[in-house]
Amino acid sequence: MPDSSDLLRRLRDNYQLACAHTPPEHKSSHWDVFPEDYVRAFDADEAWPKLLRNALSHGLNDDFAAFVESGNKGPDEEGTPYRLRHAHDYRDLLPAVLTDARQIETIRRVLGSVVQICGAGFVVDHLAPLAGDPACARFDLTVPGREVQPDVAINAHDLSLIYYFWQILRTTRAALGQRPLIAEIGGGFGGLAAKLKDAYPDALCLLFDLPEVTAVQHYYLRSRFPEARIVDMTLWMEEGIAALDQADFAMLPGWLMTEFAEGSVDLAINVRSMMEMTPAAIAFYLEQVQRVVREGGVFACVNRYAKGDPPIKLKDYPFDGRWRLLLSQASAVQPHIHELVAERTAEAQAFTVHDALQSLPPF
Repeated sequence: MPDSSDLLRRLRDNYQLACAHTPPEHKSSHWDVFPEDYVRAFDADEAWPKLLRNALSHGLNDDFAAFVESGNKGPDEEGTPYRLRHAHDYRDLLPAVLTDARQIETIRRVLGSVVQICGAGFVVDHLAPLAGDPACARFDLTVPGREVQPDVAINAHDLSLIYYFWQILRTTRAALGQRPLIAEIGGGFGGLAAKLKDAYPDALCLLFDLPEVTAVQHYYLRSRFPEARIVDMTLWMEEGIAALDQADFAMLPGWLMTEFAEGSVDLAINVRSMMEMTPAAIAFYLEQVQRVVREGGVFACVNRYAKGDPPIKLKDYPFDGRWRLLLSQASAVQPHIHELVAERTAEAQAFTVHDALQSLPPF
């Protein structure tokens, strides 16, 4: 991994370059939560290695909503992690090792549910390493046929990623070759992309997001994969799409999805962020997904039935008729979330995704 100060200078330059080129309509009011002087964040050298425990990752990391008293409050309320980020206050919001009995019991309960669904072996095999210094509780884990693993660090947000990773993996594996092109829209801090890279070491993982978020993703994924070839905005501006040859990851502003060829993507993913976009942004991304996902490729769309006021409704997403449903169900770990996985087809389907979504709430 590059020297941290060198990497942060690179992230600052990428951030400024991306901001100069990103259309303003790509940021919804929900995500208009970053300070105008966000560039100062790259001077906070000591905060970035602990980004999963401070305000750098707020909004990208469920740990704050679950365990920080003000973590569920909006950006306009006092004392929130949003306000801390605006003040460039990157104090630790959670300890590295959780000791609060209620927090530990919450993680124990979620761990039990995810193990029951995915299997203990799958969970143990796909726990994230401690890049980003997440807040963890420690448990002794038992996997049938293996020795007991003592004092394993378990992070709450990572458990939800394991569950959604399990759903995506089992429903899309048949569509993916050895080097799939995976495009994730709104990838949080990069945790799901890291799991996909572990599963498909030769994959090219594209992450399309806001400039502030791609900076967090770049730092996290560089920490997870120190030897990876990462394409950022600077390299893209220098080399264009040729920069992707032999790349492992590319973190780019969302509007650059238009630069990718029709039918070039094997798997597109959006997990819990379209529900926070404007209708125009959802329409843009779905248009691009429906253009770039190849026939036989797959789109995994995991979002709330409705969110916001006025509500952004999953049933209103503008899917065209060329999708065959592989999975459509309420999430087993977050029942207010719907899991939809669909295969891109050559011909229009008699029963479309749009038809299927009309039976979902809200009515």
